[in-house]
Amino acid sequence: DLAKFALQQKLVDGLKTQEEVENLLAERGVADEDSDTGFRASGLTGYLTQLDAKINPLDKRPQVAVVVAGGEITDGDQPAGRVGGLSTSAVLREARDDDDVKAVVLRVDSPGGGVNPSEEIRREVAALKKAGKPVVVYMGDRNASGGYWISMNADRIYADPSTITGSIGIFGMIPTVPRTLEKIGVRTDGVGTTRFAGAFDITRPLDPAVGQVIQSVIDKGYADFTGKVADAREESVEEVDAVARGRVWSGAQAKERGLVDELAGLDAALADPIELTGSARHQVDVLAARVADLAERFPEGAAYMPGDVL
Repeated sequence: DLAKFALQQKLVDGLKTQEEVENLLAERGVADEDSDTGFRASGLTGYLTQLDAKINPLDKRPQVAVVVAGGEITDGDQPAGRVGGLSTSAVLREARDDDDVKAVVLRVDSPGGGVNPSEEIRREVAALKKAGKPVVVYMGDRNASGGYWISMNADRIYADPSTITGSIGIFGMIPTVPRTLEKIGVRTDGVGTTRFAGAFDITRPLDPAVGQVIQSVIDKGYADFTGKVADAREESVEEVDAVARGRVWSGAQAKERGLVDELAGLDAALADPIELTGSARHQVDVLAARVADLAERFPEGAAYMPGDVL
């Protein structure tokens, strides 16, 4: 009996079950019926948390929140490596509601994505500005189409000369395969209750009337995109259209065309909120990192249909 042997060798003071020990502590300490153990206690984790808070108190100076949007922009909540319309918007909203956060640096590295999630995120950027919190965007290696959509309302946009940006445009595509099926002797037919019934059946040719409807949706989306860029960058729609239509620019070319404000690194983007807020006291607070390749600078935490942003 190793336990008895340890007691005989005076390596331990007694032999008790866990329940007996808890009863002893309740007797010698302060009994607490609401506690799982039956006595009032503080666990080691909670104790160390309180101790660390006293040694390293939270910095309550004005803070700059860094929100990282990295990856394809899609609907809903998304994990690290993708940008979710709901999840990224929630992080920006958290920064807006935090009284200690005085400005936001939005680090975007995205090839684009859906119109709806891009617009959800853009609205949160606009809401931050309306709340009096400046937003600075720093473009990563790529910040195209939907990436530019979520960036355009920022107070200032920074990019590297080699950043891939622009791609202000929208496209839609409906594949059909009737001629392919004919080659193997397959044909389809059907009966519908309306003119557009089965309009997206890939085994049939696309009805020109359906194509016209899709094109009108695309045209409207493009008008929305260029119109919002024109408002955000204080330019005319005609000026934006001249550099839009899906064209892709380097960061240097984008600056020449008014799509980017400054060519500088991330350090400059982080320092910019000092000027915008008029405060020299700030610290960087990383609320979320959505892309793994940002690890050197920051720790990790940012179906195709017609109308998707390029």
